[in-house]
Amino acid sequence: MFYGIRYNEHGQYHSKEELYDAKAIWDYIQLHKLTHPEIVITDDWDYIVASARNGWINYPKQWVLQEIQQVYILDASHFDPAVFTEAMLRAGFDIRGAQPSTSYEASELLERMYSSLPQDIS
Repeated sequence: MFYGIRYNEHGQYHSKEELYDAKAIWDYIQLHKLTHPEIVITDDWDYIVASARNGWINYPKQWVLQEIQQVYILDASHFDPAVFTEAMLRAGFDIRGAQPSTSYEASELLERMYSSLPQDIS
C-alpha cells in the first residue's frame, strides 16, 4: 500500500490518498503534478518512495528500468537496439560499449542492472 500526499503553494497538504500499485502512483502524479508544487508518495512506514516537485518527477531507478523493459522490449513489435540504447541514455544509463543486439540480451542487461541497484522500495 502506498499513499499520495499533495501540497499546495503554502505548504499545506491534502489528506492522504491510498494508492495500490505502481500504475495508481503514476496516474496520481500525472493528474496532480501541474496543479500542486509538491507531491510525495509514501509507503506504509512513511518512507518516501517517489515525489514530484514543480512538475518534475523523482522516482526509483528500478521503476525506470521496468518502464524501459515494458516499452522497448515487451510492448514493442520488434526490438530496435538503437532506440533501446537512446532510451537508456535519456534515463541516465550509459550503456555505450555494451549495447545489446537482441531483446534477450537487452532483458539480461536490464536484469543485471536492476539487481545491482539498492532494493529499498516495495
